[in-house]
Amino acid sequence: MKKIIYSLSVALVAAFTSCGEAKEEVKEKVKEEVQEEIQEEAHDETIDEEVLEEGVVMVNGLQFFGNNEFELTEWVSVDEMYTTVMETGTFEGLVKAEISEVCKKAGCWITVLKEDSSVVRVIFRNHFGIPTDTPAGYDVIMNGVGQIDTTSIELQKHFLDDAKEAGEEVSQADYDAITEDLIEVSFDCDGILVPPTE
Repeated sequence: MKKIIYSLSVALVAAFTSCGEAKEEVKEKVKEEVQEEIQEEAHDETIDEEVLEEGVVMVNGLQFFGNNEFELTEWVSVDEMYTTVMETGTFEGLVKAEISEVCKKAGCWITVLKEDSSVVRVIFRNHFGIPTDTPAGYDVIMNGVGQIDTTSIELQKHFLDDAKEAGEEVSQADYDAITEDLIEVSFDCDGILVPPTE
């Protein structure tokens, strides 16, 4: 930017002290320098964006994804979170869980296992995602709110659409089986620590 100001100053001085052809040469030179400066700045901004997009925050060897970073304090199991929600209506804090399934389209939701092998759906607040190739069986630590939630017929079918778009086999019977809203415990997650995929 200093170069632009300096170049414009030179141009003004030249414009008042020279005439005709000299003025045109100075104008042309200033124009070229301004365009070069703009291109350099645009290139620098592109590089910064790429670095930001590739940057992953690591915490104790785990990758962080989400809206709010959190401190690793005490956590509970999925079953303990589930029981608390059923008894009090809500839970807030850290949960350690084993992944059962990851949204293969965008990594924007997961399911985690309870001890009885049933699952709890985890929705990522503000639609962030984790790597879609994160395998089932990985242990993760999540921060957020457990609650009793209603999953509409439309959203249940949307989950099937995600699976279908990701190449999984989904039949019409799977869609037809969804006939009512699902009331269940879910986890609204605003930050998650995931082991790096190998």
